[in-house]
Amino acid sequence: MASGSLLNNIRINNLLVNRLQANKVKAKNDSSTWLFSLMVPTASWTNLLSSDNEHYGTLIFDKQGIDLVTFSDRPKRLVDPKDTGLGENPEEILNRLFNADNNVDSFSDDPPNATLVVNHLRKQIVIEMISLKTEGEKVTVEAKILHNGGEIEDFDNMSVNLFIDPTLRHVIDAR
Repeated sequence: MASGSLLNNIRINNLLVNRLQANKVKAKNDSSTWLFSLMVPTASWTNLLSSDNEHYGTLIFDKQGIDLVTFSDRPKRLVDPKDTGLGENPEEILNRLFNADNNVDSFSDDPPNATLVVNHLRKQIVIEMISLKTEGEKVTVEAKILHNGGEIEDFDNMSVNLFIDPTLRHVIDAR
C-alpha cells in the first residue's frame, strides 16, 4: 500500500509541475484583451442598402466630447487608456486600431463587431465596423448591420454608446 500511495503522489507532483510550466508559458505570451466602450453625446445614423441586399449604415459624430472607456480582461484588469500603448485620447486609440495593417485580429484586416445603442430610442443594433475615418472634427464609421431585431430608423443628434469587440495585446504591440 505504501508504494501505491507514493505512485499517486508522483502523479500529482507531475500534474503540479505541468501546471506551473503552463502558467509560465501563459505569462510569457501576454495575450490580454482590451475592450472599448465609446460614449458619444451626439451622433447621426443613415441607413444604406447595397446591391446585394445587405444592410449598411453610416454613423457620424463630432470627436469633441466623446469618451472612450478602455479596460483589459483578467488577470491584469487595467483601466487607464495610457496602458493600452495606443495613446491617450479616443481618436488616437481608434485610429491606431484601424490602421494596424497585416496583423492577426487587427481592426483593418478583421473588422470588429460592435453594439450600437441609441439611448433615447432604447434601440440597439449589432454592426460590423467596416471603417473608421477622421476628417477634421468629424468621425465617420461605415458599418454593416449584422442583426438588429427590426429596423432602426435614421436619426440625428442623439446620444449613443458603441461597445466594440476586444482586441488582443499583440495587435497593439505590433503597431
